[in-house]
Amino acid sequence: MDKIFAKDKKFIDSYGREIIFSGINVVDKSDFKDGEQKFPYLNEKTIKKFIECGFNLIRLGFNWAKIEPQAGKYNDEYIDSMSEIIELCEKY
Repeated sequence: MDKIFAKDKKFIDSYGREIIFSGINVVDKSDFKDGEQKFPYLNEKTIKKFIECGFNLIRLGFNWAKIEPQAGKYNDEYIDSMSEIIELCEKY
């Protein structure tokens, strides 16, 4: 992946080209049960559809209470699901 830098209020890639982002906000505020698929709608088909619609950026929202449901206790299942989404986005 090409590195992107901020310069003079613009985003620039490592070749000096300005990058224009067209993004979409994605957040799921559902109450997930243990073992339940997180972000079931956010899959390869959906990511491809976002690209077809001209999006090249996803603002992936999360809820800290889902990451750390109790002080010092982290929800590895939820964190793993977020990592899977990030890896899928990186693929495209």
